[in-house]
Amino acid sequence: MRRRHGPTFGWHRGFLLGRDRSAGADDPSRIVQCGGAIFAPDQSPARPGQRDAGRTAPAQLAYAADDVHHLLQLHTEFTAALTAQGRIEWLREDCAALEDPALYRTEPADAWRRLKGLGRLRPQEQSVARALAAWREQRAIASDKPRGWILTDDALYALATLAPSSTADLEKVPALPPAVIRNRGEELLALIASTRVSSDDSNAVPTPQRLTPEQTRLIGRLQQQVRDVATQLGISPEVLATRRDIETLALGSRESSPLMNGWRRSVIGEQLLQLIA
Repeated sequence: MRRRHGPTFGWHRGFLLGRDRSAGADDPSRIVQCGGAIFAPDQSPARPGQRDAGRTAPAQLAYAADDVHHLLQLHTEFTAALTAQGRIEWLREDCAALEDPALYRTEPADAWRRLKGLGRLRPQEQSVARALAAWREQRAIASDKPRGWILTDDALYALATLAPSSTADLEKVPALPPAVIRNRGEELLALIASTRVSSDDSNAVPTPQRLTPEQTRLIGRLQQQVRDVATQLGISPEVLATRRDIETLALGSRESSPLMNGWRRSVIGEQLLQLIA
């Protein structure tokens, strides 16, 4: 359910009704309900955190206040619309999945799973990347800071592939801030050195394989089926299935595919299975 973290509870209602984020439609303070339709005026308010010169603090505060002010109305209208279309159980299933605390907690030993492209590294480099990811997660938890503030992915991959053995080597890593070298340099060097000595190639993630022409055609057919069903339902295809969902169903373990669970199985999953067979 990773792809559904973004809209969360309130906005997922809109997506299940076929209302996307285009034209500022993700902004509750600018939504006007007109017979079930959403109208978003051209001028959007400032969003908290944006630093454009023309945006002011009062506008940001007004945005935040309106965001809360409109939630009850949106909840009532969206819930009624979903119930009328027989989709309220869709929402309940997706929201229940989002309530799992494990989605928002990463154990240091599993932090490497967040790294993209790990399979492109050599086995020993992968071992170093895993160790650095665990170290970064531990530091992030201990300091209550985002992991990217501790060490960016670019810096992590650079350390794993370059394998620096001295402070001078660390200083040659462009993505590594001087403060990290100054405060944690020796710690990082020791971690990299010890991991390279004890690396275990048996845990290496395999290099991603290119799809065959036949697999590419199959995935294309499945994507088209998702688009066709989404059009019939009046919702975005990504609400039904992402490309990753489709690839997992077609090429990986079907049991682990979100398309084989809950309302998505009956709405789209079974149809895709018939195309695969």
